[in-house]
Amino acid sequence: MATVARASRRGGTAPPGWTHDPTSWSRRVPLIALALAGLFIAAYLTLHQIGVLGGDVWDPVFGSSSSERILTLTDPVPDAAAGVLAYATEVVLLLAGGPGRWRTMPWTCLALGLVLCAGGAVSVVLVAVQAVVGAWCLLCLASAALSLLLLAFGIGEAVAAWQAVTRARVHGRSLAQALRGA
Repeated sequence: MATVARASRRGGTAPPGWTHDPTSWSRRVPLIALALAGLFIAAYLTLHQIGVLGGDVWDPVFGSSSSERILTLTDPVPDAAAGVLAYATEVVLLLAGGPGRWRTMPWTCLALGLVLCAGGAVSVVLVAVQAVVGAWCLLCLASAALSLLLLAFGIGEAVAAWQAVTRARVHGRSLAQALRGA
């Protein structure tokens, strides 16, 4: 009982039926680190795609020619820039609000869930394209793995927020009020 009271004062209570707060800092900080790693990789690949970085793309496993083949599939569109946007959005959404934001700011958790799902879907397609083309890109695979890890460990926020919004709607709140955490 004392633990629940302390958690309530901090605003970090677990959602009903949960054993933890999916929006606690101890859960978000590792996700922020993963998103920053993905942002770094996507930025490097984007700079390479747009010609800012000269020379070969770094790939000690499959070789730069294999990575180059994958990175030029969408020329002249630097598709890695979409990764920069997605990872940066994840970082911003993960930094917003405090513990218990599944209840107080559910819209941020739901927005994060959408970005994470999109990143996971794109990652699966990215890996499939590499298999079909028969060329592989180490950094592209690393980015895909990061996106899938972010999805696996971050989707709980969106689930908890959706449950909170659903409960608020059942109790007569408008969708706008429920999304604001009112």
